[in-house]
Amino acid sequence: MSLVTFVFSGLTSLILLYGNYLKNEEIFLHALAGSFSGFGHLLILLLPYAISMGLPLGYSVALVLLLGKWQDDREILALRSLGVSFSHLNVVLLMFSLFVSGFSLYSWTYLSPFMRTKFENTKSTILWENISQTIQNRGEIIFDLSKQARNQSLGGLSILRNEDLSHVILSVSDANSTEWKNLRMVLYESENKGVSAIIHSKRAEIHLNENHTELSLILREVDVEQGISKLTDQQKGSHFLSFQKWKQPLVFQLGDQAKGRKLKQFMFSELWTIIHENNDRDRVLKAKELISKYLSMGTSPFFMTTLIVPLALRFGKKDMTICICGGITISIVYFAIAVLMVVLLEPTGLSFLGWGVPSLICASVGFGNMYRKAKNLV
Repeated sequence: MSLVTFVFSGLTSLILLYGNYLKNEEIFLHALAGSFSGFGHLLILLLPYAISMGLPLGYSVALVLLLGKWQDDREILALRSLGVSFSHLNVVLLMFSLFVSGFSLYSWTYLSPFMRTKFENTKSTILWENISQTIQNRGEIIFDLSKQARNQSLGGLSILRNEDLSHVILSVSDANSTEWKNLRMVLYESENKGVSAIIHSKRAEIHLNENHTELSLILREVDVEQGISKLTDQQKGSHFLSFQKWKQPLVFQLGDQAKGRKLKQFMFSELWTIIHENNDRDRVLKAKELISKYLSMGTSPFFMTTLIVPLALRFGKKDMTICICGGITISIVYFAIAVLMVVLLEPTGLSFLGWGVPSLICASVGFGNMYRKAKNLV
């Protein structure tokens, strides 16, 4: 049983891992260009997430396949002739499902969020280490200036006389590791007030500090077009400025560009803290929903076992295709019911209860069938 579960869970996890690779292909190629160990490190960081998603599916397929084979080969009948009751068989299978659920729960509530956070941090580091190639591939990059403007770390922009900046979009026509050509910077004001200024630089020297946390740009052959809203009546006739070199380097804090951790990267204990200490209602509801999801998906092997065992013993077949399709169907329906209930309960503010519905259905139907089966065989 354990070997079959391992094989099917492994295959499912590999498929999910490949999907994540395609989603982050640019990062993996950057890492592979550096070293194969860096590439492998990224794969390892994604593995717990893939296992968390793949284990319930792989387990259900393995259980249906095993019980279907036992039933078709009359091995269940042989066990009963040796004095092994249906109740004893249920206990053994449920105990094994508890072991699988324990590992799955640990992966969902701790290991997967922890490793996912490390993956996102490593991903951000790789991107900034290869910033010239990144901007060349993506066409543009965005920097959040709100914190930097308040901390006056963008002293080079003081000429624009605007400390109320929200973000800047950078794009270039050609980039290498030391120089960007035809750099275009569009600076936006906060609260959607519009464009503050547009800066064109024929060439810009770039410098990264040793820790790859700061990007410095030295602009040369510069043209500046200020936003109309920032000009006085006397300036409106000519709001273009041109000069040979920008007075100070423009410094961007790369570490500030990584968005705050998403809630799905929070571990169970961190989500629990948010629920009890955060005043943001939407954030609290999202944290409750994630905790319910972790608990539901983590314990799904146990609850699906209660449903699968009586069904497989009654309708089980040796045919592998039927068993695989049956196991996949049960897993998909389990997940689909949870998602559907979350959507239906969302207007009531009780969406987090939706993740518990498939567990309750499996438990009520499964234990009911187990009880009736055991009673009929007494």
